[in-house]
Amino acid sequence: MSLSEGEYEVLEECIEIKHPSTHTHIRTLSACTGAILTSLLVTPFDVVKTRMQSSAYPLSTQSIIRVVVGSEGVKGLWRGLVPTLVMSVPSTVVYYIGYEDVRGRMVARWGEGVYAPLVAGGLARTLAATLTSPLELLRTRMQAGKMRRVRDVRAWIKSEGVRGLWRGLGPTLWRDVPFSGIYWLTYEKTKTHLPNPTSTHIEFRNAFLSGAVAGTIAAILTTPFDVAKTVMQVGAEGGMVPVLREIVRREGWRGLFRGVEPRVAKVAPACAVMVSSYEVGKRLF
Repeated sequence: MSLSEGEYEVLEECIEIKHPSTHTHIRTLSACTGAILTSLLVTPFDVVKTRMQSSAYPLSTQSIIRVVVGSEGVKGLWRGLVPTLVMSVPSTVVYYIGYEDVRGRMVARWGEGVYAPLVAGGLARTLAATLTSPLELLRTRMQAGKMRRVRDVRAWIKSEGVRGLWRGLGPTLWRDVPFSGIYWLTYEKTKTHLPNPTSTHIEFRNAFLSGAVAGTIAAILTTPFDVAKTVMQVGAEGGMVPVLREIVRREGWRGLFRGVEPRVAKVAPACAVMVSSYEVGKRLF
């Protein structure tokens, strides 16, 4: 059932009155806190995944960890943490606030349904990914061992031009937009099967479980796009479809899911920690 313009405005006012935690500065602080915690937790998994996907031959998680720690020390597992933090904080703020705002307006006008989380998640991720694409590229190349110093970044810009910093935006959107739609749809649906949050503890538990389940499903389904994105950003030429075909030709269909284990190991807890921190933060701040 759709609402009239007047009813829609009244509903928006009621939402603000009943939920003061939806104020932008509160949501911004919650998103920043969650982004920092998540980045510190999952960067080692991201390093392992990137090395696995960019390698010319299959490597196990254990062998990659041994190589990284042996050649760079334990701190090598957090390679790319600085650009990760610089990227994740503004990206998460734009993403979460954008998602809630778009979804809230869609629900107010057309009611809850499948399309609200799908569309809101896709639009929010498109904006966030476009704004932070240069940092995503630098992080990927650092974690793959292609960039180690500031002069490497300067050499890249000199060779590829400023537009080169957005190299891989297409495959990033191929990966992130479907992921976001699948994630938020699964998250919202999973929460409906859990007890109503009557306390902060239950709210944290519901968000954590829903985020972990949604993150796992979305990560598995979108791994082929993640593999192609990594391959393209570390040097492969061509568009998404040609790269996917080349991976299948060279490695078979299993090649499309190279690194799925560390990807899920990274994404599931990242989604759980991020969304639970965000939801609880809105209650506490």
